[in-house]
Amino acid sequence: MRRSLIMRLLSLSLLGFSLMTPQPALANSSDWLQVKRFKEVLKEAEKGKLQAMYEVGLKYERGRGTGRNIQKAAEWYGKAAEANHALSMARLGILYVEGNGVDRNLNKAIKLLSKAAEQDIASARYQLANMHELGMGFDKDLKQAIRLYRQAANGGYYPAQGKVEELSALIGQNKRRSAAVSKRQPQQDITAAILKGNWQRSGRYSGYLPSNISRCRKQGKIIKCISTPQERSTGAQIITYNTEATLSNFNGKQFHISYVNNVLEVEQQESTQIEVYGEEESRTSTSGGIQPGQKSAPHKLECTLESRDTITCVKDQYRKVSFTTQ
Repeated sequence: MRRSLIMRLLSLSLLGFSLMTPQPALANSSDWLQVKRFKEVLKEAEKGKLQAMYEVGLKYERGRGTGRNIQKAAEWYGKAAEANHALSMARLGILYVEGNGVDRNLNKAIKLLSKAAEQDIASARYQLANMHELGMGFDKDLKQAIRLYRQAANGGYYPAQGKVEELSALIGQNKRRSAAVSKRQPQQDITAAILKGNWQRSGRYSGYLPSNISRCRKQGKIIKCISTPQERSTGAQIITYNTEATLSNFNGKQFHISYVNNVLEVEQQESTQIEVYGEEESRTSTSGGIQPGQKSAPHKLECTLESRDTITCVKDQYRKVSFTTQ
């Protein structure tokens, strides 16, 4: 009897302690909202609504409310693109350029991007300008690239700002500069090998070396690279950014990389509105955290071309990283 009484008192004591102890808050309510939004928009997409198909594609591409699956993203973009949905054609065209989720196909990319550009999609014009600038799927044509960059900039697409001035200056330099190339054979060999590569690290394309997601060209004794827009999440925000890099100081097999990341767009994680990649509809103001237009601190790498398909670097003086090419 006495033992039973003690056990009851102990149980009541533990119950009181548990009621007094603060309970953990529900975690990641925004994730729940994203899952809910994904289920809702998927139903709309399955009914044939084009904007919903596009949003489903975005969510699969970004891993918002569902697992990240670029192949499924491409499938949904493709369904909407068949009905001439401009934003879907632009996103699918970019995936074809990168070979991301689909086999790389510049002919399909050009067809989709051109149709989207005709409907005033600035991101499509920017991508086409990039391809004309580098001779990807087109003959290299800086004047055509400038025309398309200017249209993208007039459409409010941030990455195009400055490209018109940059290429105009480059055309002027080319007119004044002799066709002579540096006679240092080691530098010619290393730059040619780097530019021919499609450099990856751990299966992901590099934004600051030549790859499917970066556009690089030689300017005198240096190489300039700029990446296509990429994304990362801070937990509170989704940051869309691109990378600008300079490869220089070529000496034998050694060279130097300096790069910065430019913030193009910022989206709050809690937002459940229809998302548009790179277009006006997705631009929302933010009151804190990372802001559009910001640049990261410069990163520096000291690199060695170990072979035609391997580069090793020391990043920011302490971290070793390696790149390979297919």
